[in-house]
Amino acid sequence: GSFLYPRLAPGALTVRFELDGFATQELTGVEVRVDRTTSLRVILPVAVFGETVEVTETTPVVDPEQVSVGQTFNADYIRLTASSMPDLVSQTAGVSPDNYRRMLGSTPQDNAFLLDGHDATHWYQRSAQAALDVPFDAVREVAVHSAGFEAEYGQATGGVVNLVTRSGGNDLAGTLDVRYTDTGLETSGEHYDPDHQESERGRLAATLGGPILEDRLWFFAAYAGERERTTPTGSPTTRNEDRDSLFGKLTWQATPEWTVT
Repeated sequence: GSFLYPRLAPGALTVRFELDGFATQELTGVEVRVDRTTSLRVILPVAVFGETVEVTETTPVVDPEQVSVGQTFNADYIRLTASSMPDLVSQTAGVSPDNYRRMLGSTPQDNAFLLDGHDATHWYQRSAQAALDVPFDAVREVAVHSAGFEAEYGQATGGVVNLVTRSGGNDLAGTLDVRYTDTGLETSGEHYDPDHQESERGRLAATLGGPILEDRLWFFAAYAGERERTTPTGSPTTRNEDRDSLFGKLTWQATPEWTVT
């Protein structure tokens, strides 16, 4: 049959099937992805002993029920391959490598952006998309649909970016990311002299999540700050660019059936 869990977070899960009179089957490492239906084939044999049979099955690469063209990036992939939203979205087929807001020839205003399933598109200020301003370390999984997406999204002739953020849990946990570079750390080349192209870049990012009331109320917070100083060759002035972004999230399990975020 089919089973629906609306608040199930993406990731690798363990699924157990139990029925009186039949041997229990347990599947480990089942990948649940954003905007994808996970299909499992399980046969419960008649039980003749009391032990548990463990079966490992992987999610198929091709989803026969999915017609859209795009890519889903899970947490491990994001951690290993990208440091910003442009880096990540640009890896999708059909997305311009020069401007990740252009998909299959569309303009930036032709796309839709969803944040945790809610429409966060700003139709008139293309640089003020709430889904794109979230600190990157707060991102859990991203699905990018560049063509053939279902009518449930709508209001887009270009692409759809569906971003799922991280949440707090019963364990207190956090991350810290500090990066710094300047031209003093670079070497000269045949066509490059760092002394003539001074630059300085720094990044500080942190996350923290945990319980307020165990099993009932959790918090998650993230901060990202970037500083950039650049003096192009021959320029009389230095370009200063500072960017700060904050993100906060409370999750409340109000009842077994209702979750408030």
